[in-house]
Amino acid sequence: MSLRNPLSTLPSEINHDIFLRLEGRHLVTAQSVSKEWYSFVQDIKAFHIGQPRLLILSRVKDIHEAKRLKVRSIRLDLRTENTSQFTVEPQVCAITAHRFRNSIDADRDLCSCNGLVLLIFEKHIILWNPLVRRSTKVLELPRLHMLTWKELGGLCYDPSSNEYKVVLLLSCKSSTIRIGDQYVIVSGLKNKGWQKLSFPYEHHTTRAGVNFNNTLHWIVRDKIRSPSLRTVHVNKVLYYDPVDNTFKQLPTPTKNNLEEENHIYGTGIIEGCFCIGQWYQGRNVIQVSVMKEYGNPESWVTIFAIPILGFGRHFNIYNLTFFSLHKSKNLTIMCKDNGRLYVYDGEEDKLEQRFFHIPKDEDESRVRMCFYAQSFELPYGVSWRNRDRRQCRF
Repeated sequence: MSLRNPLSTLPSEINHDIFLRLEGRHLVTAQSVSKEWYSFVQDIKAFHIGQPRLLILSRVKDIHEAKRLKVRSIRLDLRTENTSQFTVEPQVCAITAHRFRNSIDADRDLCSCNGLVLLIFEKHIILWNPLVRRSTKVLELPRLHMLTWKELGGLCYDPSSNEYKVVLLLSCKSSTIRIGDQYVIVSGLKNKGWQKLSFPYEHHTTRAGVNFNNTLHWIVRDKIRSPSLRTVHVNKVLYYDPVDNTFKQLPTPTKNNLEEENHIYGTGIIEGCFCIGQWYQGRNVIQVSVMKEYGNPESWVTIFAIPILGFGRHFNIYNLTFFSLHKSKNLTIMCKDNGRLYVYDGEEDKLEQRFFHIPKDEDESRVRMCFYAQSFELPYGVSWRNRDRRQCRF
């Protein structure tokens, strides 16, 4: 009597889901069961889990297909490109095409943590894993004033409670609310309850940084009595502590005689270390320094000095992200504001812009990018239910 292969009686989608939930040691055992299982496990290993990649998100121009987004996952050496498609399903995310078309910042909040990408569509907050092509609605924004703007969004992981948290920076602009008021709201994906935190920094100068140590980092400037719209320099790095539910300041490298002229143009990750790019008054370079020991102000080491002129005259250099592979002399630089990508050769001291193909049916002005590490992470118990709306308030 021959035994039937258990995989042959199940749809491929279910088989795929089962294997994705297995630990590495169980995958090793599973691949020895049969040739079919071995082939399946090898396909999973081919995904290169943990490999850093660049995630590029774009929107289709056609108004009738406005709910369709396309994503490109590109290796940091820019040699290969895999294109897939992410569609917001109305029955899953409760988003109609009409609402989506009217959402001008639907793809603005693009950030990643543990291989999970956070997307915000009007009041709907979606968690998406591009590798396994799974998405689920996890939160709704609380009822906000009609002139409240979403400035920034972030995703982090709290190891003490084994829970992911969403962090949003909001700004109020109305005649009844003081102009420029801003605050932060935080919610876990399991408890669904929003908490309001004060944010004593200039919202119009706050920039999103990288996700490092499973938490978000922002670059900011202190509040001043008479803020000037012309002055947008930022000089501090904040990180959100998900355990204490507070924002803390990360020490940055300073020069004794130029401390007040220190302007931070971006953050990043180089060889597994947190890094920042700074500009000092009177210099024509962006100084890139890495923090060899996270949290230790004495561990900053400068490794690159990138000429500003290489970015071009009309280039906005206030929102850069840096990334480099282990022992690599090349530094990949991403500009979030205009979707441009650069590669700096440290040995040749040469900065070049790299181009990636955007089809004609996609809107080049709506391109969003973030660095991303592939994973099979699929958190349990976080999907949105209508009854969660009762507790999803301040």
